[in-house]
Amino acid sequence: MTRCSPPPDIRRAMLDAAHALLDEGGMSALGLRAITRRAGVSATSGDPYFGNHAGVLAALAAEGYDALAEALERAGADARARGMAYLRFALARPAMFELMFRSDRLDRSNPALRAASERAFAALGMLAAEGSEHERALRATAAWGAVHGLATLAVDGRLERLREMADAPDLLTLVSEALGMWRLG
Repeated sequence: MTRCSPPPDIRRAMLDAAHALLDEGGMSALGLRAITRRAGVSATSGDPYFGNHAGVLAALAAEGYDALAEALERAGADARARGMAYLRFALARPAMFELMFRSDRLDRSNPALRAASERAFAALGMLAAEGSEHERALRATAAWGAVHGLATLAVDGRLERLREMADAPDLLTLVSEALGMWRLG
C-alpha cells in the first residue's frame, strides 16, 4: 500500500482548502477536520502554523482583508470607485465577507488579522487629510457605514425591490448611483 505524503507547504494547503470550503459551503463548512481532510494532512498538522482552529480562521480572514485591500488600491483615489470595489468584493466572495465582518469565531486580537484589517481600512482611503482628527473620524464613519451597509444589503439580497423601484438595470448600477448621491470622504 502506498502512503500519500502531506503537501510540502502544509500552511498553504490548509488555507487553500479552507478557501475552497468557504466558497463551496459557507462558514458552516469550515470545521477543522474538513479543512485538514481537504488539505490531505492530519488533524494536528496545522498546529505549528495556526495553533488551533481559531488561528486557521484568523489566517483565512486575514487573506480576505488583504484581497479587499488590493481591490480597493486598484480602484484608485476616487471614493466612489473604492466603494464599488468594496461592493464587488462582497458580491464575489459573500462567505468571505461574512467571515471577515460578521463572524464571532474570529480572534480579532490575532496580529496578522489586525494588520490585514488595518491595511484594508487604510485602503478605503476615507480619512481625508483635511480637518481635525475628530472630523476625519466622523467622515470615515459615515462613508464606511454607507459602503458597508450597501454591500451587506446587497449580499443579503435585500436591494432587489429598490433596484426595481429605481429602474436600475442591475445591482451594481443601483449602488453606483446611490454612492454618487452620498459624499464619500
